[in-house]
Amino acid sequence: MIPVLPYTAEVLDSLLARYNAAVVPLPAAAVLMAVAVLGHAVRPVRGGDRLASLFLAVAWAWVGIVFQLRYAATIDFMATLYGGFFVAQAALLLWTGVVRKQLIYRVKDHAAGRIGCGLAVLAVAGYPLLCLLTGHNWMSLPWVGAAPDPTVLLTLGLLLTAQPVPRYLLVVPLMWSLVAGMAALSLDTPERLILPAAAILAAVIAERARRTPTP
Repeated sequence: MIPVLPYTAEVLDSLLARYNAAVVPLPAAAVLMAVAVLGHAVRPVRGGDRLASLFLAVAWAWVGIVFQLRYAATIDFMATLYGGFFVAQAALLLWTGVVRKQLIYRVKDHAAGRIGCGLAVLAVAGYPLLCLLTGHNWMSLPWVGAAPDPTVLLTLGLLLTAQPVPRYLLVVPLMWSLVAGMAALSLDTPERLILPAAAILAAVIAERARRTPTP
């Protein structure tokens, strides 16, 4: 049974528009940072892996604390729980990628690398464009690093380039992707069905890469 959410698609769009206006110029800066991180995965620079993990950690923390707890919580009683999970994911990324330096992002010529790069590009440009094409106002578009869905897509994509990736880093992105998928059915926002599809694909590819590591 599809859950009935305490808000409509129009209410969520209005919230996103108010949020985007309030945090300008963060969305633009976050998009530029995401492009730079993806560029590092394609053509590595010294220290880029830790900076990439730091960016992801900050993005997850921001979305958890500012978007979920301060904005989404005004329309969704579950947002406080979601915010906690986003902050937990930020801590895991900080510990694994920045403190322990275990995440090495490289786009290589294999399935995980190609699909990971594709998901990252989708997060940065494809997903906002798809939202625009499906009738959303440009002021309410979700941007990577500032909104949950594209931030999750970018994280899944980059983690696929960092194989083998610890399984625990995939748990929260998978959980949010399922939440987004259920919301898509409840709110009739089919573009969000990309999230569960991408998450399942990423999990399968990550597990395959773990079992058959590429030299």
